[in-house]
Amino acid sequence: MGLLPLLVSSFVYGAENLSWHASGKGGAVVAENPQAISVAGGDLQDQTTLNCLLNVIEFGMDPKQAVSCARFSTRHHENSFNPARTREIYGLGHVTLQSTVRESIVRNLSARGHRVVEAEGAIAAPVMLFLDRESELLHAAGDPRAGRHAAVLQPVE
Repeated sequence: MGLLPLLVSSFVYGAENLSWHASGKGGAVVAENPQAISVAGGDLQDQTTLNCLLNVIEFGMDPKQAVSCARFSTRHHENSFNPARTREIYGLGHVTLQSTVRESIVRNLSARGHRVVEAEGAIAAPVMLFLDRESELLHAAGDPRAGRHAAVLQPVE
């Protein structure tokens, strides 16, 4: 698979040549033998894409599970939609976990020196579309905590 123009990063996974491409604020696409997974963009696109992508690849989740299980994020940049440097500097160095993350995980991260912050609502707003090449079924899901929904319409023949 060749790189698409204007891509700012690439991630190659394992021996199966699975590539992750993110382009600016426009989102990301993962492709393997024309199968694709896409996650919505925004300031958290890199982290949300990786969270959801690994949920599918490493943990065998379907799109509904992948977008609705607990996520994490770090505040490694200024909010591009509402910049305020003093507010953002305070948040640097924290890891934000959704409130559904087990307390044992929060304690473990804190014991390792991480500054953990809890988020009551959704972290980002992912929507995932997935083509199962074996069954040729399209799957769609959006995180309900973020008010996101997705559907697949089959073409009329």
